[in-house]
Amino acid sequence: MGNELIRALEERVRAFTENGDAAVVLDETALVQAQQLAALLRIPVEDSRPGHTEALTVLGWLYWYRHQALPRGHGGSDLDTCLALFSRLFAMTPELVPDQVTKRLTQINSLPDATAQARHQGIVLVNGYERSGNLDQLDAAIDLFQQVVDTTPGDHPNRAMHLANLGYTLQTRYERTGRSHDLDQAVTVGNLLVDALPTSHPARVAYLSDLGDLLRTRVEITEQPGDLDTAIDLLRDATESTPTGHPDRAAMLSNLGYTLLARRERTGQQIDLTEATERFRQAFDATRTERRDDSVSYRAGNTEQTEPDAQADTPSLETPRRFVNSRICQARTDIDVPRGLPLEQETGYEILINIGQADDRSLLSHAVFPDQHLPPGGLWLTVVAFAPEILEKPEERALFLPSRGDSFVCPCTPDSSDAPRHTCTPGQRLPHVRIPFTTPENRRALTVRLAIYYRAAVVHVHELALQVGEGSGPTGTVVYTLTQSFSDLGAFATRTLSVMTTASSGSADAQVYVNGVTIQPLAYTYNDAQAENACRQARETLFHIHLPADPPWTSLYQDQGKNQGDYETDLRSLARVGRDIYASFFRTDHQKIGGMLRHEASAGPAIVQIARPITERLAIPWQMIYDLPMQSDDPDLYRCPSLREFGPATEVVPDIPSMCPYLAEHPARQSILCPFGFWGLAHILEIPPHLGEQPNLPHIVHNNTDTPLATLVGWNTQLSPQPESRQESERHLQALRDSALGVLRPEIQSRKQLAEALSPSDMDLVYLYCHGDRRTPPGASVSNPLLVLGAGETFNPQDVSGWSELYGWPDPHWRGRQPLIILNACQSGAILEATLADFVGVFTQTVGAAGVIAAEVALEQRLAGHAMEIFLTQLTAGGVSVGEAMRHMRWALLKRGNLMGFAYSPYCAADLLLRPPSPPRTT
Repeated sequence: MGNELIRALEERVRAFTENGDAAVVLDETALVQAQQLAALLRIPVEDSRPGHTEALTVLGWLYWYRHQALPRGHGGSDLDTCLALFSRLFAMTPELVPDQVTKRLTQINSLPDATAQARHQGIVLVNGYERSGNLDQLDAAIDLFQQVVDTTPGDHPNRAMHLANLGYTLQTRYERTGRSHDLDQAVTVGNLLVDALPTSHPARVAYLSDLGDLLRTRVEITEQPGDLDTAIDLLRDATESTPTGHPDRAAMLSNLGYTLLARRERTGQQIDLTEATERFRQAFDATRTERRDDSVSYRAGNTEQTEPDAQADTPSLETPRRFVNSRICQARTDIDVPRGLPLEQETGYEILINIGQADDRSLLSHAVFPDQHLPPGGLWLTVVAFAPEILEKPEERALFLPSRGDSFVCPCTPDSSDAPRHTCTPGQRLPHVRIPFTTPENRRALTVRLAIYYRAAVVHVHELALQVGEGSGPTGTVVYTLTQSFSDLGAFATRTLSVMTTASSGSADAQVYVNGVTIQPLAYTYNDAQAENACRQARETLFHIHLPADPPWTSLYQDQGKNQGDYETDLRSLARVGRDIYASFFRTDHQKIGGMLRHEASAGPAIVQIARPITERLAIPWQMIYDLPMQSDDPDLYRCPSLREFGPATEVVPDIPSMCPYLAEHPARQSILCPFGFWGLAHILEIPPHLGEQPNLPHIVHNNTDTPLATLVGWNTQLSPQPESRQESERHLQALRDSALGVLRPEIQSRKQLAEALSPSDMDLVYLYCHGDRRTPPGASVSNPLLVLGAGETFNPQDVSGWSELYGWPDPHWRGRQPLIILNACQSGAILEATLADFVGVFTQTVGAAGVIAAEVALEQRLAGHAMEIFLTQLTAGGVSVGEAMRHMRWALLKRGNLMGFAYSPYCAADLLLRPPSPPRTT
């Protein structure tokens, strides 16, 4: 096949030279043939067999003539490919390289000696590798850069530059292959580079920091403590030599902090934790300085170009709609795997992803959606592929999405400013993220999960089902999305950490994926059954903290609280099961995840986003997760002073900080009981539901600030057999009427009334204060949730999904005013793995609510009313988000020794507001 492709391309080159027919070299078939030939041969630099030199020659001429045939300014990528091919040919047989190309190669370098030509050839090969992922190009570049270093005298002014090229490519190959030899060589070259630069050289600081990072990476493999000591010394040198305001200072300070934490984990030295905390604080201060500096997009003498759309106002109504496209192609080509056919065994393929016009070749079927409100200048996104069976680690790629048009990949460094700047040319922009993989040797089914992140937040996830050796062709399914347009992502910029769980399916194990602002994407495998058991145990522990095991279920709380001793006993029980959940999902890197969150919390409560795809049927009580060390029945338990300072022992509770004020006093190797170890107390949790066909995740219920709040209330007057139950229901209802909620009259007590009342868009809150139950349908083995209104008026999620048709709801429903649903009912949010339907999903995906607040466990009636009165008072105060109000409610109950704030989960955006915040008054 290779000889046939060579002959076909030679005919095209001959036709162009003889007749000047540009079509023969520009048409798509010519490009496909060229890609097929390059993919077949994978020619090593040192191989000068006739067939290989012949192929390089014809490929080089084809791309040379394509460059000539295209209009000026449109053939840059073809010229780059041509020069890369002829550079490799020059290394074998220079006489076969045409004079005009040789001249171009030497002109680019301006130094026509062998060293300069070798360096240039290496750079061309590296550029080619970054576009194609072809490891042969990277191998050849490393050989050339090593040759350049070996032939450059130690006192030559360019030696440092040559060492930097060699070190970069060695590190790149290590990150691609994981070979420890490359990491060792990169460390050796890094030391030589730092020694070659004078202390006054402006680049020396960056190379010191890079070398420190390499040493810290090597410690994770070799466990040599001396590398950590050296890395800390280098990073201290780098940070102390970097002036305030330098754009790299924050990253260097963070790197130093994490390296100190790594040493503290191994040695237990308290001084390392103290310094790490201070370095993280300095990093945050430096980040704020950089953000202020980034608000000025033009600087004198700056040659950077603003993204072409940066000057545009809001997109016109005719802006084309955009879709996520995902394809499987043969390696290093754009040739799709034939529909319906399985992948071949031990064969290289690539996943191609972009966002833009609908592509008929895509494996994903998309709903139509509008594209609006994307910030001028566009956004940097990150595509991450998770497939442990074929990828050694998560593969991460940057993707730029302009405010209009298709996404692209370019060599520019991603930045988080509101107006990203690009220095690339149109010819350097590639249409797809490409993720290479090789199929295994045996026949099997594979699952690849691909997530698209905006900063730390996951906004889209789809799964590719691949059959190898036998079976059907590749298929794709969207399993989670927070956006249908990728145009409303700016609101997610403040997320600190995202956690996504996916249940086991087919050949794929259950996994949890983590991404953060200061950590790279991580993946952990977990056991479905163990995780469900840990979650069930946590809910049962929370239940028995406030209710006895047997009826009559009278609250164990006196006046909604407990004394300090009983409170600490309860908190310890919950911390133990919360730690079990944490260990079930994060079997390693415990300190990395918890430490990163505490670092980010130094500037205010961290916002942790929990993504739950439609394939995940297990609802995890994330607010109960405990990330500090905790052993069962540990006699040496350390009791943090925060237990008393923020608990019932204190008369007046101070403002709740975002992190424990006694963190520096926590011991290194000891069980620790501290309220700030719970995610639901230390951080603001966001558990946004999968949107389905809903256009986007709301962040404001209603934009009209002049419209008074309106709340629809449904209630059950007899929540328990006790005679005082009705009195408590009426007391709670009157408290709601007396608040700022704007309760609509009459209150709802039947299913039909509720279904009819939910039709119009005239409410901001729907508050259901009722009984929750579960019922197993005839012939089924799994129970479904029920809500009970009035005198036995029950309904389940399937009933709710049919109300739009039965009661003539408008379509679309609740556009412009999407209320928050509060299900203050027992176990209204406790979704187990085998549950077929749930209220959270039906109210958000089907009905169109802005979100749902639901209870994880059974709750005593008075306590449930008291908790939601605290929450709603905060939420209606003005400018207070759901996440902030939820955190406030938990701490307010904790002050009374009451842990039942953990019973509620917010399935919505953490920053959801009932109304837009009022603008500040000016004088």
